[in-house]
Amino acid sequence: MPSRASYSFVPVGPDGQERPMDVNNPDDRKEILLAAQLSRIFCRMLEVEGFRKLERDFYNIKWKRISHEAHLRFLNELGRILLSLRWRVSWWKRLGDGGAEPDPSKQHYVDRVELLCRILYVYYTSVLSKLRSWSSSDVPKGIWSTYADSEKPVWDDFPVDPTDSGFQKWMERGKDLIEQAGVPNRVAKF
Repeated sequence: MPSRASYSFVPVGPDGQERPMDVNNPDDRKEILLAAQLSRIFCRMLEVEGFRKLERDFYNIKWKRISHEAHLRFLNELGRILLSLRWRVSWWKRLGDGGAEPDPSKQHYVDRVELLCRILYVYYTSVLSKLRSWSSSDVPKGIWSTYADSEKPVWDDFPVDPTDSGFQKWMERGKDLIEQAGVPNRVAKF
């Protein structure tokens, strides 16, 4: 996916004016790399903290230390995270990383995000199975999603099949959603 991040030089005093960093300017390159690295560190920190929270919530669900409403809220939050990850992996597999030149390390981060998606998929289906049978109708089957660079909303389905083949089918559905949303047509125009 193309990055939508941008960085600017912001003056310390009242006399200066904000100036966007230019990736084509060699004088800005050092600061851009620093900003990107700091962003990567911060995002990794958020990812680790989010995973810790996920483990705590999963533990509480496993030992029934959580209310039914919190259980449903957890499923909804985790489902939305999964949909976002599936979209990202599907984008990379279908359209690449958005750069002018192919990124040789692309497969590494695609594999990493897909592995994270697989782990969260197992969490989701496990938590779903822990719901009382009478309350499974309270769980949404999916949501209408509108993603950046898409022409129209798509029906994003939450996981239901806990098997490995269920995960594979669910991930393949993500590639279909990229097509249904009209992303290849829209991206090709740029």
